[in-house]
Amino acid sequence: MRTLHLTIRKEQFKKILSGETTRYIKEIKPTTKIRYCEYDSHGELIGPRHCDALKLAFGQMPDKDWIEVEVIESVVEQDTVIYDLGKILQEKVRVKSLYSRTA
Repeated sequence: MRTLHLTIRKEQFKKILSGETTRYIKEIKPTTKIRYCEYDSHGELIGPRHCDALKLAFGQMPDKDWIEVEVIESVVEQDTVIYDLGKILQEKVRVKSLYSRTA
């Protein structure tokens, strides 16, 4: 299984964990485009880099909260990759970190 590891903001993390959102949108920058997209030998975009799951985390080490979410489909639109998310495969969440007032 190919998993892409990303650090995200607390608000996004909470929405994905609760099921409020089933999409994750990642902006593609010139310095990170090779991480998220596949290109041919001429530098032309083929499409998004294949991954079976996203491991999304927020917080500071060693107590980072994370969830591993199934990726149903991913597409590239302009300067973004859109991941359609499925079920949560694994998680490590400390409840107090999600609901504390400090981010």
